[in-house]
Amino acid sequence: MFTGIIGNIGEVIKVEKKNDCSRLRIKISLTDDVKLGESIALNGACMTVSRIEATDTFDFDISLESLKRTNLGSLQKGDKVNTERSLVVGARVDGHFVTGHVDSIGEIVDIKKSGDDCLIYIKIPTEYVNQVVSKGSITVDGISLTIIDIINDTFNVTIVPHTLKHTTLNLKSNGSKVNIETDVLAKYVQKNENVQGISKEFLTEAGF
Repeated sequence: MFTGIIGNIGEVIKVEKKNDCSRLRIKISLTDDVKLGESIALNGACMTVSRIEATDTFDFDISLESLKRTNLGSLQKGDKVNTERSLVVGARVDGHFVTGHVDSIGEIVDIKKSGDDCLIYIKIPTEYVNQVVSKGSITVDGISLTIIDIINDTFNVTIVPHTLKHTTLNLKSNGSKVNIETDVLAKYVQKNENVQGISKEFLTEAGF
């Protein structure tokens, strides 16, 4: 479990193809010891540390399913990735609950400057539109963000200067592919919509 608050930006040191899978070696500056088997989110996708090359360099095995569903398969040597270590029980949750199970890949279709902020428009597959609500939470490349508006299959989010500086969003442009994880609560609401009077509208009005 994660919160969508990026801890560090890592750098891809090596990409190794292994049959239908892939292995990424990533350098991450971390202050605490990382243990073999620990979970770390890479661009929002929960991955397991499979090898510790050095105190700041780790290997991650990427399955075929993850290669299909995330943008990790397109990473090349030198690319930057958002990283977050798993949530510690009792710690402050500054973003929202993020499972690290990426739903799909979205595409940035427009970027607009708004003062010091940045407005990013992201298109997602139509099957996930019902899991996205205005003022709801969404995870984009591992970053917890608040949805401003939704138009058909495209939503927009405001990116403040701090987030631009401390994540890889400042490297994105029109056409960039980003990992999308919708709010886990929205998934259950969609599955059991209007059961006992609970709907997306009800939860939105209640502040969820």
